[in-house]
Amino acid sequence: MYYDIYDYGVSESAAAIPTILIVTAVIGLILGIVLLVAFLPAKNRGKYGGAAKWFYDFLNFHKFWISGLVKILNVMVLTVCILGGFICLFIPPHYTGLILWAMAIIYRILLELIMVTLSIRDNVSQIADSMFRNNGRQSPPDKSNPEGIKICPACGAPADPGSKFCMKCGSAL
Repeated sequence: MYYDIYDYGVSESAAAIPTILIVTAVIGLILGIVLLVAFLPAKNRGKYGGAAKWFYDFLNFHKFWISGLVKILNVMVLTVCILGGFICLFIPPHYTGLILWAMAIIYRILLELIMVTLSIRDNVSQIADSMFRNNGRQSPPDKSNPEGIKICPACGAPADPGSKFCMKCGSAL
Protein backbone atom coordinates (compact mmCIF):
# COMPACT_ATOMS: atom_id res chain seq x y z
CA MET A 1 0.00 0.00 0.00
CA TYR A 2 1.32 3.46 -0.94
CA TYR A 3 1.29 6.21 1.68
CA ASP A 4 1.48 9.81 0.69
CA ILE A 5 3.55 12.22 2.75
CA TYR A 6 0.32 14.03 3.63
CA ASP A 7 -0.95 10.94 5.43
CA TYR A 8 1.51 11.61 8.26
CA GLY A 9 0.58 15.27 8.68
CA VAL A 10 3.88 16.55 7.28
CA SER A 11 3.77 18.92 4.36
CA GLU A 12 6.24 18.69 1.49
CA SER A 13 7.77 22.04 2.38
CA ALA A 14 8.36 20.92 5.98
CA ALA A 15 9.96 17.70 4.75
CA ALA A 16 12.38 19.74 2.62
CA ILE A 17 13.73 21.75 5.59
CA PRO A 18 16.54 19.28 6.52
CA THR A 19 17.73 19.25 2.91
CA ILE A 20 17.64 23.03 2.72
CA LEU A 21 19.60 23.30 5.98
CA ILE A 22 22.27 20.87 4.78
CA VAL A 23 22.67 22.63 1.42
CA THR A 24 22.88 26.09 3.01
CA ALA A 25 25.36 24.80 5.63
CA VAL A 26 27.63 23.45 2.87
CA ILE A 27 27.36 26.72 0.89
CA GLY A 28 28.06 28.70 4.09
CA LEU A 29 31.10 26.55 4.85
CA ILE A 30 32.52 27.01 1.34
CA LEU A 31 31.80 30.76 1.38
CA GLY A 32 33.35 31.08 4.86
CA ILE A 33 36.55 29.35 3.76
CA VAL A 34 36.81 31.49 0.62
CA LEU A 35 36.25 34.71 2.62
CA LEU A 36 38.72 33.62 5.30
CA VAL A 37 41.44 32.91 2.77
CA ALA A 38 40.84 35.69 0.23
CA PHE A 39 39.16 38.62 2.00
CA LEU A 40 39.72 38.46 5.78
CA PRO A 41 43.47 38.05 6.35
CA ALA A 42 45.10 40.72 8.52
CA LYS A 43 47.31 41.77 5.60
CA ASN A 44 44.16 43.20 3.93
CA ARG A 45 43.41 45.55 6.84
CA GLY A 46 43.23 49.11 5.60
CA LYS A 47 43.15 47.95 1.98
CA TYR A 48 39.41 48.38 1.44
CA GLY A 49 37.15 51.41 1.40
CA GLY A 50 33.42 52.08 1.47
CA ALA A 51 31.12 49.07 1.65
CA ALA A 52 34.01 46.60 1.38
CA LYS A 53 35.66 48.21 4.44
CA TRP A 54 32.39 48.01 6.39
CA PHE A 55 32.00 44.34 5.39
CA TYR A 56 35.65 43.59 6.27
CA ASP A 57 35.30 45.28 9.68
CA PHE A 58 31.97 43.51 10.30
CA LEU A 59 33.32 40.04 9.51
CA ASN A 60 36.53 40.61 11.52
CA PHE A 61 34.60 41.98 14.53
CA HIS A 62 36.33 45.38 14.35
CA LYS A 63 32.98 47.07 14.94
CA PHE A 64 30.54 45.77 17.52
CA TRP A 65 26.77 46.23 17.67
CA ILE A 66 26.35 45.27 21.31
CA SER A 67 26.68 48.84 22.63
CA GLY A 68 23.75 50.05 20.54
CA LEU A 69 21.64 47.02 21.43
CA VAL A 70 22.34 47.50 25.14
CA LYS A 71 21.28 51.15 24.89
CA ILE A 72 18.00 50.24 23.17
CA LEU A 73 17.33 47.48 25.71
CA ASN A 74 18.08 49.97 28.50
CA VAL A 75 15.42 52.41 27.28
CA MET A 76 12.85 49.65 26.85
CA VAL A 77 13.34 48.00 30.24
CA LEU A 78 13.63 51.25 32.18
CA THR A 79 10.45 52.57 30.55
CA VAL A 80 8.56 49.43 31.56
CA CYS A 81 9.95 49.46 35.11
CA ILE A 82 9.45 53.17 35.80
CA LEU A 83 6.06 53.65 34.13
CA GLY A 84 4.83 50.24 35.22
CA GLY A 85 6.05 50.95 38.75
CA PHE A 86 4.18 54.26 38.80
CA ILE A 87 0.98 52.58 37.62
CA CYS A 88 1.39 49.71 40.10
CA LEU A 89 1.63 52.19 42.99
CA PHE A 90 -2.12 52.73 42.60
CA ILE A 91 -3.04 49.04 42.30
CA PRO A 92 -2.94 46.73 45.32
CA PRO A 93 -0.48 45.43 46.38
CA HIS A 94 1.14 48.87 46.27
CA TYR A 95 4.67 47.65 46.98
CA THR A 96 4.82 46.13 43.46
CA GLY A 97 5.55 49.60 42.08
CA LEU A 98 8.42 50.05 44.52
CA ILE A 99 9.80 46.66 43.55
CA LEU A 100 9.71 47.65 39.87
CA TRP A 101 11.54 50.90 40.66
CA ALA A 102 14.17 48.98 42.66
CA MET A 103 14.55 46.59 39.72
CA ALA A 104 15.10 49.59 37.43
CA ILE A 105 17.92 50.83 39.67
CA ILE A 106 19.56 47.40 39.91
CA TYR A 107 19.18 46.90 36.17
CA ARG A 108 20.79 50.29 35.48
CA ILE A 109 23.77 49.46 37.72
CA LEU A 110 24.29 46.14 35.93
CA LEU A 111 24.10 47.84 32.54
CA GLU A 112 26.64 50.43 33.63
CA LEU A 113 29.03 47.60 34.52
CA ILE A 114 28.47 46.08 31.09
CA MET A 115 29.02 49.47 29.42
CA VAL A 116 32.29 49.96 31.35
CA THR A 117 33.47 46.63 30.01
CA LEU A 118 32.42 47.59 26.49
CA SER A 119 34.13 50.98 26.75
CA ILE A 120 37.36 49.25 27.78
CA ARG A 121 37.02 47.05 24.72
CA ASP A 122 36.40 50.12 22.53
CA ASN A 123 39.42 51.92 23.98
CA VAL A 124 41.66 48.91 23.39
CA SER A 125 40.31 48.71 19.84
CA GLN A 126 41.10 52.40 19.26
CA ILE A 127 44.60 51.92 20.61
CA ALA A 128 45.10 48.93 18.29
CA ASP A 129 43.82 50.95 15.31
CA SER A 130 46.11 53.84 16.20
CA MET A 131 49.08 51.49 16.47
CA PHE A 132 48.17 49.95 13.11
CA ARG A 133 47.96 53.37 11.43
CA ASN A 134 51.27 54.46 12.95
CA ASN A 135 53.06 51.18 12.22
CA GLY A 136 56.12 51.92 10.12
CA ARG A 137 55.66 55.69 10.26
CA GLN A 138 57.57 56.30 13.45
CA SER A 139 60.88 54.91 14.52
CA PRO A 140 61.20 53.86 18.14
CA PRO A 141 63.18 56.19 20.38
CA ASP A 142 66.88 55.60 19.94
CA LYS A 143 68.75 55.61 23.24
CA SER A 144 72.05 56.15 21.41
CA ASN A 145 70.62 59.42 20.00
CA PRO A 146 70.14 61.63 23.08
CA GLU A 147 70.21 64.88 21.07
CA GLY A 148 66.98 63.91 19.29
CA ILE A 149 68.42 64.02 15.76
CA LYS A 150 65.85 62.71 13.28
CA ILE A 151 66.74 59.39 11.70
CA CYS A 152 65.06 58.21 8.49
CA PRO A 153 63.07 55.03 9.25
CA ALA A 154 63.59 53.77 5.69
CA CYS A 155 67.33 54.21 5.12
CA GLY A 156 68.71 55.22 8.55
CA ALA A 157 70.29 58.45 7.34
CA PRO A 158 70.37 61.42 9.72
CA ALA A 159 68.05 64.30 8.82
CA ASP A 160 67.79 67.97 9.76
CA PRO A 161 65.50 68.63 12.77
CA GLY A 162 62.95 70.66 10.76
CA SER A 163 62.83 68.49 7.63
CA LYS A 164 59.72 66.55 6.66
CA PHE A 165 61.43 64.23 4.14
CA CYS A 166 64.73 62.35 4.03
CA MET A 167 67.34 64.02 1.82
CA LYS A 168 68.86 60.64 0.89
CA CYS A 169 65.84 58.51 -0.04
CA GLY A 170 62.88 60.95 0.00
CA SER A 171 60.84 59.01 2.60
CA ALA A 172 58.51 60.93 4.90
CA LEU A 173 59.96 61.53 8.35
